[in-house]
Amino acid sequence: MPTPAERDREYQRRYRQRHPEVEYAALRRWEQRYPEKVAQNNRRRYARQRDAFDEDVRIEVLRERQAGLCSLCGLFVSPAEESIDHVIPLSRGGRHTYENTSLAHGLCNSQKGSRLAIDATVPCPVE
Repeated sequence: MPTPAERDREYQRRYRQRHPEVEYAALRRWEQRYPEKVAQNNRRRYARQRDAFDEDVRIEVLRERQAGLCSLCGLFVSPAEESIDHVIPLSRGGRHTYENTSLAHGLCNSQKGSRLAIDATVPCPVE
């Protein structure tokens, strides 16, 4: 005989199967409420897909470590513009660790692409 907790879980599972739109709407609300967690999960998933995940790199730690300055252009990075730059890109065998990551503008980082920082001499598009 199932316990009350098991009955509740089964009821909730069946409800979610019958009403997937409710679950989908709840997920979208959570994503809108916590965009940084969504971005962090996406970075973690990407690193795991490339078998490069070693530790959970938090952008807040990078921001504090670099005093909010972009590692590629040296200008201040606002929270809306920030991204994690991999010094040795994951596509070139780099790891998702604090030693291999730095704070960068999203535009600077996308212009750098999968090149090494020393190979990427592109002007800062943020200025």
